[in-house]
Amino acid sequence: MTETDSSPANRTAALAYPFSTASGIVCLVVGWRQPFVRFHAWQSILLGVTLVLAILALERVPVIGFMLTLGAVGLWVIATLFLTWRALRGHWSALPLLGDIAAERVPADSRSSSSGSS
Repeated sequence: MTETDSSPANRTAALAYPFSTASGIVCLVVGWRQPFVRFHAWQSILLGVTLVLAILALERVPVIGFMLTLGAVGLWVIATLFLTWRALRGHWSALPLLGDIAAERVPADSRSSSSGSS
């Protein structure tokens, strides 16, 4: 696969990120048979839930909570753009810890042989 190829599985996996947990759940339902899509859908769901919980906690920090929350939202946007682009290109880009948890939900033998791997 070349860098500009974009299979339907790649496009579906990339769509898991823009609306975080909601789009991750939709992609999980739509692409449940495709390991590449399932991995990215689970990672999107886990990223969304983790960041919402982190933002709720950061808002309660006195004085600098607002700035920490803005930083967390900024990181969320950057991560979403990066992971969307990588999924569209067919890469199994795993975030630390969250990617490992998402990978556990995809059979190990399908991760190396899937059409989405590159």
